[in-house]
Amino acid sequence: MKKNKKQLCLFHDAKVQNAIDFIQKVSNLAIKMGQPLFIGFSGGKDSQCVLKLAELAKVPFIAVYNNTTIDPPENVRFIRKYYPEVKIVNPKSNFFSECVKQNMLPRIGARWCCKVFKESKGYGFIITGVRADESATRSKYHRLSFKNGDAYSDRKMRKNRKVMAYPILDWSEGDVWQFIDDYDLPINPCYELSGRVGCLFCPFAPTRYRLLIRDRYPRYYRLMLRTISQMMSNGYMKNEPFSTPEEVYEWWCSKMSVDEYLLRL
Repeated sequence: MKKNKKQLCLFHDAKVQNAIDFIQKVSNLAIKMGQPLFIGFSGGKDSQCVLKLAELAKVPFIAVYNNTTIDPPENVRFIRKYYPEVKIVNPKSNFFSECVKQNMLPRIGARWCCKVFKESKGYGFIITGVRADESATRSKYHRLSFKNGDAYSDRKMRKNRKVMAYPILDWSEGDVWQFIDDYDLPINPCYELSGRVGCLFCPFAPTRYRLLIRDRYPRYYRLMLRTISQMMSNGYMKNEPFSTPEEVYEWWCSKMSVDEYLLRL
């Protein structure tokens, strides 16, 4: 039986209140354990929601944006303009130097970039905008858990251990956009430009998005080619039939194995 508009509004309002109550619970836990409460902010729609929810919950927190050094310039400008209260944390190294250090480009099965630029930082209680309907893996997340995925318990809490909290885990994408509309939150221009907010060279980015970088962000594309060239001189892909950085980049954009990629040529 379909819900009418009034029922849908009540259902959405209940989800919002539930998320606020959850954030207040997490805040109380953080205070009890003597740990800080952080909001992991990316500039994307989900993180905008959790930041606003934390404000509505009236709890003390620190909002942090981890600069990966390869985020779209539009996203960084958006955060600085609309969310000046968010602390921007700059890394000691950059994505390209880390590629050379690792001597490999990040891939879905080897996302070293996330560990270096996002997951290695922080401790205490960290609220993010993760949602269950984003992936099969995230659908199995506990709403409050340790970083290793174990459900949270006071007994297992240790100093400097990281606890992840997901107040909108049960929200749909429609719930997110409805909340943004209800509270008149600004919309990140990256959604109109490419349909997503995220690192330019994210392993999860669609192939079409990676190829788009050549035209929309030529400086970053040139840096990537220069990096691949340096990696190739260090032996990267030496046993594969690629002779130029451009060929390696085209293969990497495909997200295929080398054999699969060659079969399609």
